[in-house]
Amino acid sequence: MNFVSHNIDDLDFTALSNTALKKCKKSKNPKEVEPGKYEVILEPAAVANLLEWMNFIAFGSKAFQEETSCLAGRVGEQIMGPNISIYDDALNTAGVPFPFDLEGVAKKQVDFVTGGVAKGVVYDTISGHKEHKQSTGHALMPSESGEGAMPLNVFIKPGDSSLEQMISNVEKGILVTRFHYINGFLDTRKALMTGMTRDGTFLIKNGKLSNGIKNLRFTDSMLDVFSNVAEISSESVSIPGWWDAMGCNHVPAMRVSEFNFSGKTDF
Repeated sequence: MNFVSHNIDDLDFTALSNTALKKCKKSKNPKEVEPGKYEVILEPAAVANLLEWMNFIAFGSKAFQEETSCLAGRVGEQIMGPNISIYDDALNTAGVPFPFDLEGVAKKQVDFVTGGVAKGVVYDTISGHKEHKQSTGHALMPSESGEGAMPLNVFIKPGDSSLEQMISNVEKGILVTRFHYINGFLDTRKALMTGMTRDGTFLIKNGKLSNGIKNLRFTDSMLDVFSNVAEISSESVSIPGWWDAMGCNHVPAMRVSEFNFSGKTDF
């Protein structure tokens, strides 16, 4: 059930609206839960929200060359779980393909993390020249060239589970539909972020969705989060980002064994 596509026939508006209505009804009269570390199910939109920030603080050339990226100085090291592979592929029609960058350079597939091991980042002509590397076809508009190269068509390798199976494997935990108000600048070397849940946060008890809960604040390192992924869904979904005219995040759902919620809200 994609949220963005170049082909309108790929968008099931009825299914999207029905899902939204069901979550609204189930979220009525939310209960309060205490902050702490919980097992969580991150739906694709929630994964995409986190990944969008990783694109900016970790997988672009500027952060890497300024050594603020969590990949800088760690290429070849295990930084995430062995079931995590993240890459940019602008030619993959499962996402929103865009075959060349805004310098007119053909895009190449670039691996950021493979089997949890740090691999590298994307380049445009200017940033590539600094390291005597060829552009990977990831230049932005000339007005944004100071930001360096950025990935715009990012994928996470799917697993072999389903959302239903993952929920059934959680004795007590929380399902997150998506996040907002994320700040990824807390400690970029650790990919430490904070933000809020939104649009449907639910308690899971004995493998079943229980009741809606009030929104929570999270504060956690994405290196830790992506090291604690117990299951990944086989189905991936295209989720729009700020660059959705030229790409998207194409991601699965995840079951994370430990995720830190640092605060609570009244709503």
